[in-house]
Amino acid sequence: MPTSPVSSVNPLCSISGRARCLARFLIVFLVALLLTTAYWLLFSRAEIPFLTLDGDAADIASMAAAHEHPEKFAPDPVFGRDGSIAYYRSDLLPVLRMLKEYVGDYGTVFALLTIPMLAFQITGTFLLGTLLLKNAAAAAMLSALLLIPVSLPGGEYWGLYPQTVPRNIFSAFLPWLLALLVLLHNRPALWALPTILLALMARIHPLSGIAWIVIVSFFFLQHFPKHWKMASKLLLAAVLPAMFLFIAAEPYLAFAHRSDPAPSELTREAAEKIINMHCFPYQSPAVYLLDTLHAGLPFLLCTLAVFACQTFRSNPVLIGLMRAWLTGIVVIAVAVPITEYQLANIFGLSPLEKNFARNCRFLIPLIALSAAIVLFDLSHVIGQRIKHIRPALIMSTLALILSLTVIDQTWLHIVTGRMEHDFIMRRIATRADDIELLNWIQSNTKENAVFMPLIRELIVGQAIRYYALRPLAFSPRDLPHLAYSASEHLEKFVRLVETSYDVVLRRLPEPEMPAAIANLLAAAKADYVIVDSPVPDGMIGALPVVYSNNTYAVLRTAAHDLR
Repeated sequence: MPTSPVSSVNPLCSISGRARCLARFLIVFLVALLLTTAYWLLFSRAEIPFLTLDGDAADIASMAAAHEHPEKFAPDPVFGRDGSIAYYRSDLLPVLRMLKEYVGDYGTVFALLTIPMLAFQITGTFLLGTLLLKNAAAAAMLSALLLIPVSLPGGEYWGLYPQTVPRNIFSAFLPWLLALLVLLHNRPALWALPTILLALMARIHPLSGIAWIVIVSFFFLQHFPKHWKMASKLLLAAVLPAMFLFIAAEPYLAFAHRSDPAPSELTREAAEKIINMHCFPYQSPAVYLLDTLHAGLPFLLCTLAVFACQTFRSNPVLIGLMRAWLTGIVVIAVAVPITEYQLANIFGLSPLEKNFARNCRFLIPLIALSAAIVLFDLSHVIGQRIKHIRPALIMSTLALILSLTVIDQTWLHIVTGRMEHDFIMRRIATRADDIELLNWIQSNTKENAVFMPLIRELIVGQAIRYYALRPLAFSPRDLPHLAYSASEHLEKFVRLVETSYDVVLRRLPEPEMPAAIANLLAAAKADYVIVDSPVPDGMIGALPVVYSNNTYAVLRTAAHDLR
């Protein structure tokens, strides 16, 4: 009978080995910190201030700015109304506000958080790999596998990232949660510890918390002591999820009590349209699942091959963890969204939370863990036949993984797999103009002056909020907020955004452009308009130019004179 490549002695359990293990993890953390610092310096170009926030990062930074400076954002139709963003609660917001006092701006806080969070994730994954595979080289290989950038549908991703958003922080703490589960799997008296940790993680990213309380509960159910009475098992099975919900209640209650719970039919249609466009562009969650599996296709076969691995079959804790992991994802990210989608079709309703399907992203680390087990067992089998080749094979595989990660980062997808090379080059070329524009706005306009960016670079438009601390008349990124809050402004905003796209992308015939711009300015009530420089002929008419550089021009509107 073949022997397991995993030693039966856990290196963390022997007293003599604890000092060595502690020293090893300290070294791993320091090395990870150096690597992630080098990564940030290389791919973020050490930008301070950091203005290339996009998507959720820009929105959350703007929320933090609006909460800290409500008087400046009072004219903002979205961030000046607490009802529009009250549905979103995350403990990251007060952390950003605190760190901003030391760093200087919200964008740089997001970027700098990448360094400790990635180092924390690498170290936690190394600890988890050591506990499950009991081999330092295999643990390092698992850490490297989980750094490979994987682009997922719906704007999700896994792996290295350029700026820390709530789901990245959740991912950084995830291996520590799993390591705690492994360490305490046979000690029910201490199961409250991983439950509390998960609840705190859910306060940062509630959507991920829903999936993982189900996974953790399935894991606990497999490890109840056999001598316990059924009443004791049921009591603990009820108390732990209740503890989770009590600690993590705030963000879920905030989402459940969104403003205007009964919007008009037109607003409901607009809300569903925007949520489908910006948050979940899939007609069926089943299609989302298939696209996610396709994104992880290089490692998908490893998930099947792991059942033949001795490392897997000889480790009941590993079996229980992976079983609970897969079951929880199937329930929350597949069964619930598909059921809700079908019920919505039958009864003519708008699905409440299709975003549950986005938890399919947790299939990627599960696939990576399977890949690490397969590679580890393969190196063991080869090492039994060829002397000294096993360590060399593991290290060569590790080097290959890191090389592929760097190559993928540099040439194919630049940082997350979503930013294209020409986009990054354009941002570098206009960075000086971006800073000059935002500093001018901050120094030469009133605190509550409203801006309307009619420019192709939405990232710079968002930075007006979180860096220059000025309200916007509107932004396409505002639409999901209004859709989730069922705001009465949603119908107007949909028309504004559609008209602004027509103007910026020059989709209207030249004779129709002045009237479209006049209607847009009248509806938006902005004090200043920002356009691409030089000002296109006939685009804005006779509005005076008050500032310009090589990339942008700022024009004062009639609304400014009426204030």
